[in-house]
Amino acid sequence: MPVVDQDPADNKFIEAAVALIAKIIISGDKDLLALKEYFGLKILSTAEFLSVFKSSGKKEIITRLSGHMARKLARYDKNF
Repeated sequence: MPVVDQDPADNKFIEAAVALIAKIIISGDKDLLALKEYFGLKILSTAEFLSVFKSSGKKEIITRLSGHMARKLARYDKNF
């Protein structure tokens, strides 16, 4: 599935998200972020995700985060 022309190695993240029926990819990768969306799959920076997350009022949308992602989010928002 060639989606990320600038960095074909990033295609694996799109493939995994599609296979898992994910709705959002949170990334700091500039090539992934340049896509913004892929067939309804949103690709957001950490800051963009936090903005959406806070405004949604639906904290249940996150059921489990890896330790790495939780630490990254905590750097952006001390109340996370």
